[in-house]
Amino acid sequence: MRVKKGQKLKFNIPEVLPDTLAGSVHLVGTSLESNRTVRVHGNIENENYIFLTGMFVEADIITETAMAFAVPSRAVVETDSNLYVLVLEKEKNGIYHFSQKEVVVDAQYNGYSALKNAQEFNPQTQFLIKGAFKLLGE
Repeated sequence: MRVKKGQKLKFNIPEVLPDTLAGSVHLVGTSLESNRTVRVHGNIENENYIFLTGMFVEADIITETAMAFAVPSRAVVETDSNLYVLVLEKEKNGIYHFSQKEVVVDAQYNGYSALKNAQEFNPQTQFLIKGAFKLLGE
């Protein structure tokens, strides 16, 4: 099992709070339930909130971290089973010129897509992050 005591977690209670809160895993159950879940008890970092015993939360447990070059997932468009982004080539007098570049997505998390072929882009590369689907569809 990849869930261990001390791992960071992010959680929210949609019915009560719009905010995402942070905490850490305090206890991990020793057996898997029939639906392949395990009970986890977490400690909250900011205890200014009042919760009721037995409340259920939506939580992400951070089991590993990695550094990656990522773009907003909405910038990645699938066309003919290939994934593309639009890269700004030049802008002059409010007219923007983009080129279509194929990308390989390694992983997605929290609205971002990590790119396997990130070496093809430099840190100053500007991506179109909204409306790419409309432009590629034309």
